[in-house]
Amino acid sequence: MKKEGLKFRFIYNKKVLFAILILILILGGIVFLINKNNSKNPINKDNKCVADSDCVKDSCCHASSCVSINLKPDCSKAICTMSCESILDCGAGKCSCVENKCKAVAIN
Repeated sequence: MKKEGLKFRFIYNKKVLFAILILILILGGIVFLINKNNSKNPINKDNKCVADSDCVKDSCCHASSCVSINLKPDCSKAICTMSCESILDCGAGKCSCVENKCKAVAIN
């Protein structure tokens, strides 16, 4: 009689584990779809632009090139030196849209 009780528990546990596995797969699929939809970039992912306002520096400190505003780095925790090391430092240049690509250009 004890064997029947163990057999029942084993079958019951298999069903519970199978249900948990199915739930994990469903949740994983939902998370995948949400991330896939969030990664769609309305302007681009390859540095294209339409206007100068679409372009920003590619790094928080001493940037030497520019990227699309959608690829803008998070500079909220950046600590930079005050040295002028690149064309975009100290007002020597700016980010502009040149031939539909973000580029650093010197200010004359």
